[in-house]
Amino acid sequence: MSSVKPPVVYPVILSGGSGKRLWPLSRSVYPKQFQKVLGQHTLLQSTALRLRDERFAAPAIVCNEEHRFIAAEQFRELDQSPTAIILEPTERNTAPAITIAALRLYEQNPDGLLLVLPSDHVIEDDPQFCDQILALVPDALSGKIVTFGVPPTFADPELGYIKAAQLEAEAIERVPMVDDFVEKPGLDVASKLIREGFSWYSGISLMKAEVYLNEMEAFAPETLSLCKKAWKNRVHDLAFTRLEAESYERITPSSIDKTIMENSARTVMSPLETAWQDIRTWNSVWSYHQKDGLGNAFHGDVVTTESRNSIVHTEHHLAALVGLEDVCVIAADDAILVSSLKYAGNVEGIVDTLRDRNSSKHIHHSTVYRPWGSFHSILSAPGFQVKELMVTPGSSLSLQKHQHRSEHWVVVNGTAEIRRGDDEMLLHENQSVYIPVGTVHRLANLGKIPLHVIEVQTGTYLGEDDIIRLEDTYGRS
Repeated sequence: MSSVKPPVVYPVILSGGSGKRLWPLSRSVYPKQFQKVLGQHTLLQSTALRLRDERFAAPAIVCNEEHRFIAAEQFRELDQSPTAIILEPTERNTAPAITIAALRLYEQNPDGLLLVLPSDHVIEDDPQFCDQILALVPDALSGKIVTFGVPPTFADPELGYIKAAQLEAEAIERVPMVDDFVEKPGLDVASKLIREGFSWYSGISLMKAEVYLNEMEAFAPETLSLCKKAWKNRVHDLAFTRLEAESYERITPSSIDKTIMENSARTVMSPLETAWQDIRTWNSVWSYHQKDGLGNAFHGDVVTTESRNSIVHTEHHLAALVGLEDVCVIAADDAILVSSLKYAGNVEGIVDTLRDRNSSKHIHHSTVYRPWGSFHSILSAPGFQVKELMVTPGSSLSLQKHQHRSEHWVVVNGTAEIRRGDDEMLLHENQSVYIPVGTVHRLANLGKIPLHVIEVQTGTYLGEDDIIRLEDTYGRS
């Protein structure tokens, strides 16, 4: 007797958010899903590890084009290879991103099931979660859109709320249909919904790609049409899949909540059987974080006296609290947030103010990540600045020149292969080289350990846009 294997579940991780409410740790070019907010792995890595189950296919990821190398590097650190890294030329919310993933899966395996997962959730019991997903495969195969509700612990106005219909005793359905869905109500309405038996909407869904595409045809045909054009005209670039920008940018942003969950008659809800947390604000980080006996949650080098019910996250500095309650202190290397814990969810307003002031501190940290590694700004003043470059093994910067600045490189650790004009040289620790303004040059690390270089820039203009790339391994212009 031959056994029929169940259809493979194809996960797709949505990683398009900017995470403004977790500033100053989260910035637009390095948002929260790529940060180690909780534990030793980033939120994206934790999501990928959750799916390391032979019953699932390797995940695909949909992310912002600006984050492509960060996403690829974070998978590489896990020794994982995503089946695809799909790049959105601009963020258009969840409905178009899921539509692209559904079009891809329908081409590959029309009978496969699409498992949609946000990249910024914490789930306590990964094996139990995987078992629950697989137990619901028959429901998804029957044409239902299976989503997951979470028993609410408080009235959260920033989440969606979902209610399942009551199953009659003689009902043959295994999972109840969704009776009502409300997206992000106010606080008073959220409290009322909880009293009426609503659950939090988790944003996790399991469905056939064809079913989702048919629902998009019914409720958002223009979005579906533009997604089809963007997918049809995609191009492959290294390990990435680039959507056609012209079509995708014409899409009106829309969430799966508004587009499908509020309208579809195919949606059923299963209560999530493991603890879940949507990491959106510092309040949610505090609520999930392991705490001391006084209710304090710490990350980094922290000392407290007579303080309670607070969260302190420090990246590089010692943070000390004395006699404080219900506060949020977040210390990045270039910015510090101090807030009452009650109002920590309002950080988005600070980010908007920084944008209006033309500051860059909502965009990137003093450490900026590149496909070849990273650079960290140490000191900046009129006419000069100092950076530490870290080049990963086997990587190289582009062949480039500058119109306004010269550079002096000092090797701190590792071996640097350098091209300066027509000269090529190897530099070891404590050796240096000078790159005059306008000189074609390249820095590479052919060794097996990270290369660390101190770069001193001098000149009339020191902006990052003063780079003329002549050759680039990573396809940048």
